[in-house]
Amino acid sequence: MNGAINIKHYQFSIIMPVYNVEDYLESALQSIYNQTYQDFELIAVDDGSCDNSPAILKEWKQRFGERYHIVSQTNQGLSAARNAGLKEATGHYILFFDSDDCMHPQLLESIVKYGDDVDMIRFGIATFEHGQNITMPVISKINVEKMSIDEYLLSSRFRVAAWSYAIKHSILQEFMVPFKPGLIHEDLLYTVDIIEKVKTVYYLDADLYYYRVRPKSITTSTANLGPKRESVQYLLEEMHQRYLHESDTVLKTFYEQRFYEAVGLFESYHSLSEINKMYKRYQIFTGIHRPWKLTKKALRIIKHKLCQCIKCK
Repeated sequence: MNGAINIKHYQFSIIMPVYNVEDYLESALQSIYNQTYQDFELIAVDDGSCDNSPAILKEWKQRFGERYHIVSQTNQGLSAARNAGLKEATGHYILFFDSDDCMHPQLLESIVKYGDDVDMIRFGIATFEHGQNITMPVISKINVEKMSIDEYLLSSRFRVAAWSYAIKHSILQEFMVPFKPGLIHEDLLYTVDIIEKVKTVYYLDADLYYYRVRPKSITTSTANLGPKRESVQYLLEEMHQRYLHESDTVLKTFYEQRFYEAVGLFESYHSLSEINKMYKRYQIFTGIHRPWKLTKKALRIIKHKLCQCIKCK
């Protein structure tokens, strides 16, 4: 045993990518620190922040102690930051946590209490607006839905977001599925790839994760439209090909649903003419069967042009 290194293995590894979130980072860290179940490690991956985020991360080192690790890297994007965190993780379960969100203090305790060492645990999500005060009630009992993977894939409980799950680390290690670097809306691909590997999913019917809706997040901002368009085009084609080549009826339906999810993302970042070309290519919404939201979008564009014409007169 000479020279052996005593490595602590935790029940949970919380992987938190950080990039320019100085306004939200303190509350995110506080919500982790306040967990009623303390057998966890926090791996904070600073993805080249140029604000005060690195300093805030360092300030919390003394409070968390040895179960707190800071990984610093040049800016490479969310996927690369999560992958870097996974390399350091030792926990039995992996949780991906966004650094502008908050955890209910009983999140980890509830997973241990109700999870029963299942492959994947999905927990309830609450949303709150930027600047809104949130109240997290004490949870005395949680209803648990136990589903086979086939049941879960086609249920209303399914969610793409990687941060809405606790995933058994051994599954991630066995199948070695990384996040695709440079991809925006990467959870659509990652969660689909991972969920094919699990057998059972438990849903904890309680709001245990608090998602902050803010105007300048990666997905809601109108910046970097080029990479966003490339990403959704990739996801669109990927889900379409999986749908075409899948023989299992459950997975085929599942891929079809994910394809239409990618269609919705495509509509968010492209012009009406580009959207119509996409419809034609994939033979969807043909003729007059156009989504009402796109009709409203077209009407807004027409209204804007009319207003501009009136101003010019």
